[in-house]
Amino acid sequence: MDSSYLATGQATAIGARPENQDRSAIASRWLAVSDGVGGHAGGARAAELTIAAVGVALDRAGPRLNAEALHDAVACADAAVRAGREADPAVGRMCATVVIAAATKLDAHRSAWLVAHAGDSPAWVVSTGGARQVTTDHTLVSELVRAGGVDLADIDTHPARHVITRAVGGDERLTADLAAVTLGRGDVLVLASDGLSDVLDPRAIHRVVADSDDATDVARNLVDAALERGPRDNVTVAVVRHLAAWADAPRR
Repeated sequence: MDSSYLATGQATAIGARPENQDRSAIASRWLAVSDGVGGHAGGARAAELTIAAVGVALDRAGPRLNAEALHDAVACADAAVRAGREADPAVGRMCATVVIAAATKLDAHRSAWLVAHAGDSPAWVVSTGGARQVTTDHTLVSELVRAGGVDLADIDTHPARHVITRAVGGDERLTADLAAVTLGRGDVLVLASDGLSDVLDPRAIHRVVADSDDATDVARNLVDAALERGPRDNVTVAVVRHLAAWADAPRR
């Protein structure tokens, strides 16, 4: 699998928080973002353990980056954070979100990806036509929306919008959700912490990506655009672009 068809970038900012509890990593065929869950001591440690465990598991999988490998990576992260909780009572409630993307097929024209996630760190596919979120937040308010108990229009202001229902190292054994996506030439896959999604909607994300020259610029410019909106959280972005110029798409 020739990863020269891909370009990656990442960026982070502390935002309004006293500590940056986000972590990210990029490799030749995978990328990941983790966000320490707020309100519990050790959030940064949980994110660090998550990203480290994911990296070891995916590197161990080698070229077999399939659904089994991603589930194994999430399970390894879950075990690592649980072990950290047990070893240090001071961080006995720490946990984190995670979103991982791994390339399963790749050629000059397109790439196939699996996205695994737990928590509210989202992923979008961005093309000339717009930005489409490919993950569903594991939050209490999202579950209420799906059950019909909360109107979708109220989700951004609901008091339960940041109550996580799945987390790495949480109180229940973790199962991540998987989504399969395809990138064509010039398309971008964006992974982020919720510090980005809290302040930028899909139209804003698409606009920033379309106005950015390369993958590093995409990541940095998305973080900067979020900072301009005054986020209350850390902001972290990791991106991969399937290389090619966007086909004469007008910039808006």
